[in-house]
Amino acid sequence: TTETANSRQRQLVMLKGLLVLASVLLIHMVVAAVYRVCTTGWSFSDVLYFEFVRTASVGFGDIIPEDEFTLAGAILKNLLINIPAQIVTFAMFVRVLPLIS
Repeated sequence: TTETANSRQRQLVMLKGLLVLASVLLIHMVVAAVYRVCTTGWSFSDVLYFEFVRTASVGFGDIIPEDEFTLAGAILKNLLINIPAQIVTFAMFVRVLPLIS
């Protein structure tokens, strides 16, 4: 029973961590979207779509920043925030997947 309790505790900790990480990514995407609405003049739905595609590293190329500051910001944000966040997300997913199944 101690082993079962420890296993259950690990599952709860991992799921809480995944929930926190998903919340942080969502908040990050919304804050970035609000910033881009103010700086680019795009509609909120276009900016939210752009942020989702950029965060997912899909990069369809249908919406492209026009000025160099927005483009440089998108590149630096990908290198400094999004790629490390995706690595952590993948690591969390790999650790949580066996607990869920």
